[in-house]
Amino acid sequence: MGATSAVDDGLVAELVARAQAGGVKLTGEGGLLQQLTKRVLESALEGELPDHLGHEPGERAEGGRENYRNGHRSKRSSWRSARARPRSV
Repeated sequence: MGATSAVDDGLVAELVARAQAGGVKLTGEGGLLQQLTKRVLESALEGELPDHLGHEPGERAEGGRENYRNGHRSKRSSWRSARARPRSV
């Protein structure tokens, strides 16, 4: 037996139909693929951050270090191609 797909074909079809009905391009700047890629990557990274840092948002790291996570802030990604670039602060 094959592995179960994490992608729901019905959900994909619904997203494509909604994008087309709303005049959203499927590819390119501001397109559905760009928006989905951004959200999937941000969600995956946000989920890995507690493991990487060793504590949850708002918690202080062990050892009393002053640098700790103060929660969540909104992010804006700037995309010009399929490659992600660091954000200027």
